[in-house]
Amino acid sequence: MNVREEEYLLAIARYGNIRTASEELNISPPALSIFLSNLEKRAGTALFHRVGKQFVPTAAGELYISYARLITGYKQELDAKISDLRNDVTGKVYFGLHPRRTTYIVPMALKAISDRYPNVDVKILESTSKDLFERLISGELDFIIINRTVKNGALEYQELYNDRLVGVLSPTHPLASSGVRIEGETLEWLDLKLFDGERFILQHPTQSSRMYTDMALEYSGAHPGKTLVIENLETASQMAAESLGIAFNILSYTKNFAYTKPVRYYLVGDMKFYITYYIVKRRDRYLPKYANFLIEALRMAVLGN
Repeated sequence: MNVREEEYLLAIARYGNIRTASEELNISPPALSIFLSNLEKRAGTALFHRVGKQFVPTAAGELYISYARLITGYKQELDAKISDLRNDVTGKVYFGLHPRRTTYIVPMALKAISDRYPNVDVKILESTSKDLFERLISGELDFIIINRTVKNGALEYQELYNDRLVGVLSPTHPLASSGVRIEGETLEWLDLKLFDGERFILQHPTQSSRMYTDMALEYSGAHPGKTLVIENLETASQMAAESLGIAFNILSYTKNFAYTKPVRYYLVGDMKFYITYYIVKRRDRYLPKYANFLIEALRMAVLGN
């Protein structure tokens, strides 16, 4: 089944420009421009508005794109099912996750699938939650790893693992000895109310880690005095190591951090609250055995860390 026309059109729609789309498709920009021009001639109408160097779908283009997604979806399902019937497995799997997750689970999982299915091409998208959900729903991604949910009956969630929010302090901080030992927990719990009016090192409001931090602050009734806002979680913890304030992080991330100065970690906020990460896929999307193998490899990578 040849769906080259649909794949070309979807690439242009995805990137909004000819150059980037052509790079993904491994053809020259002039060749892709000629393809689009010929397609629009056959359709008898423009499929994209040209806004500078950006290509924005017209109403006809949006209609064409919607059907192209359906057609390529059927092609992907056919290829996946045929692959499962063959002994010489070939194919591709495309999944997405937040950038920080790639650091410690992706290398191990890629090694596993490379050893088991050397002819399978794996593509990874690192992006925001909003973008990941949009690309999954559109059919561009096979599955995503994410710590958020959206109300959409077309999606299926499988719990991957649970995580915790932690506070980060320099051992020399005056409140570093204020942690409370909790039975069954390896880390002490720290009441954020003790830090009322102190400097807090926070992430940007759009980051999921900031959402969990805000929940912990609300639970404890704590109010920052001054704040430092930075996106990078590892840098935030290093700032705490320099006694610049209390920072926050995700427990699983901290296992792979290394600092020039020591830090201490504490559980914070509601002890009953866990951050749940999910494997999310479309209910109507058939995943071949090598894609399911990759999902299990990712799960094992998490358990190994």
